Amino acid sequence: RKVDTFSQYDNVFAFIAGNEATNMVNNTDTSAFVKAALRDVKAYIKSKNLSIPVGYATNDDADIRWQLQTYFDCGSEEEQADFYGVNLYEWCGNTATFESSGYVDVVKNFTNWDVPVLLTEYGCNAVKPRTFPEIASIYGTDMTSTFSGGFVYEYVEEDNEYGLVSVSGNTGKKTADYDNFKKALAAVNPKGVTMNSYTPSGKQQSCPAVGASHAWMASSTLPPTPSNATCECMMKSLSCVSKLKTVPTSTDDLASFGKSVGNIFGTVCADVDCGDVSTDATKGVYGKYSFCNAVERVSWVMNAWYVEQRGVDGSCDFGGFAQTTKATLKDDSTCSDQKDSSTSSGGSSSKNGDEDSDSSSSKSSGASGMAALSAGAAMVLAAAVMF
Repeated sequence: RKVDTFSQYDNVFAFIAGNEATNMVNNTDTSAFVKAALRDVKAYIKSKNLSIPVGYATNDDADIRWQLQTYFDCGSEEEQADFYGVNLYEWCGNTATFESSGYVDVVKNFTNWDVPVLLTEYGCNAVKPRTFPEIASIYGTDMTSTFSGGFVYEYVEEDNEYGLVSVSGNTGKKTADYDNFKKALAAVNPKGVTMNSYTPSGKQQSCPAVGASHAWMASSTLPPTPSNATCECMMKSLSCVSKLKTVPTSTDDLASFGKSVGNIFGTVCADVDCGDVSTDATKGVYGKYSFCNAVERVSWVMNAWYVEQRGVDGSCDFGGFAQTTKATLKDDSTCSDQKDSSTSSGGSSSKNGDEDSDSSSSKSSGASGMAALSAGAAMVLAAAVMF
């Protein structure tokens, strides 16, 4: 829906599949699901005959910095990020420099990268008012050979006091940062790269090694592309299902629902194989219904228990959470073949996993052919609201 809505506007720069989804060592497995979403969004955009890049934005966590950037660069062209964004807040105040802020090290990390790299957020506010001295480097010789500009954080003032404009009702008022940002942009004259003079020289990265000792727990084998048709088919084969038809949206109801679902999974899956609705992103193993929503997955689990107990009285109750129903399909043998007509992707389910933690990715034939985003163009986009 977001692609359909925003692709109608000619000033859409790109889509970001995730922003800081993995932001510490203990949630790196999340990246497998974000990368799968990136793959599926790219496929959907392609199916609509559109040409809009899809990338990922990361925080600059030193413990997982390299693993993250290589993970979203490795693999086939279909699943590789079209660009990579870094949220960087280390340059604070006029006394900091390109070297002391650590910007120099971030640039070195992306030397000879094969897809465009940009700052998806920048603008430390530890020193106020902000004067944005980093802009001279971002759009100067320090960075333009590697980075394609960036986007200051942020336009509308919030409680964190990063805004360029404070908004009250329908009225906007410039903050001190607004004029300082405008002045800093006006002082630079970035020299971008034209398409005719661009020669790809970057090298695609291999996927990071997987394991606790490598501080990375996301397999290069990605989750399958979700299919509503598959989940709907599976539900038709069940005789014990959730009384709720949809996942609650209110905070209190969602919390209660989550607790009930967790208890049901914990109880049933201790005795019944729940592999069809489970995931292990570290091993790259994803159940054939693991992408279904929580109501559908907990229904599968409760039905598995109901079948295990051979339908004895009370085996489809779960504290009033479940109810029996008449299955309209004999079994779910054809459900995995169901595909949504509106989606298009090369994603597939994996039961074999991917435990080869040092496997290399194949070279993407098209990724290195994408010209680096012009630093000048990125500056125009960042400054468009300023003039």
